[in-house]
Amino acid sequence: PKNALLSTLLFLDQFFWLGRSGIYKKKEWADLISKISLYCWMSSSVCTSLVEIGELGRLSASMKKLEKDLKGIDKHEVGVFSGDICC
Repeated sequence: PKNALLSTLLFLDQFFWLGRSGIYKKKEWADLISKISLYCWMSSSVCTSLVEIGELGRLSASMKKLEKDLKGIDKHEVGVFSGDICC
């Protein structure tokens, strides 16, 4: 949805600038298109924020699981995994 909203924003923004430059003469339609494109941008920003919050939650859960797994390994096993490599 985020990419679709951004694409819609960029598409409608072209008509907005046509209206601002005077090429497109219907001011009411240009204002309406401007509002719609603004809502598309706002919705896209909200979607991006929600995706980022979800990603932070997923990473937090992953870090907690990793921390729990590392606490379960005793010191001897840690020494074996991180021991010196001998040739």
